Amino acid sequence: MERFRGKRPSPAMVVSLIALVFALAGSAAAGVATISALTKKEKAQTRNIADTEINKLAAGLSVRSAGTAGSAGNSDTLGGIGANGFVRGSGRLVPVRGYVAVGAVKTLLDVSGVGRLDVACGNSGQDVTVLYVNLSGASQMVSRSTVHQGPSQLVELGGQVLPNNGTTQGTGSSASDTQAHLYTFDAGPAAETGAPGFSFRGTAFTRLNGTARCALTGVAAIG
Repeated sequence: MERFRGKRPSPAMVVSLIALVFALAGSAAAGVATISALTKKEKAQTRNIADTEINKLAAGLSVRSAGTAGSAGNSDTLGGIGANGFVRGSGRLVPVRGYVAVGAVKTLLDVSGVGRLDVACGNSGQDVTVLYVNLSGASQMVSRSTVHQGPSQLVELGGQVLPNNGTTQGTGSSASDTQAHLYTFDAGPAAETGAPGFSFRGTAFTRLNGTARCALTGVAAIG
């Protein structure tokens, strides 16, 4: 048998190594020893042994990197979007956009059991109408607003209890090319049924780029 060569470890280092073994095994008995009794050289040796054992149990583990965990991202945002950019619960946000020819009515969003959003273009592209149709199967409370650009900068506000299959609408009119008209629709069940609601925020344009057509873009919240 080959004889042990080299300096024997001191009693303090032996106790420290025993404590290390207990610590890696998850035993509270590790508390009986302290590393403060070791020399500088023995402390370095103990750390090297600890690193070796830790790498065996959890390869690639680095406690030092824990200090940079904050760089993983801001917990207040998701993909750079704050909490206000999402609908709570089972709700969702849906982008809405489309072009409409003069004399046509186009459905931009149709949600079964909630409602439908249509847009119509008339008067040589100078009038754009946004319509909401209640498809929830029950009455809804609906509020709407229309701010249409024109000589008088009109603002229209409205609210009503809308029956199933009922329609509410707002129209923006202008005589000039490419004018913007703002719309909001908010609909919710008139009774505490737990049915989903519908909201829309968007802008419609009349005589887009001087042509006889209309356009609408916005976001609907369903839930």
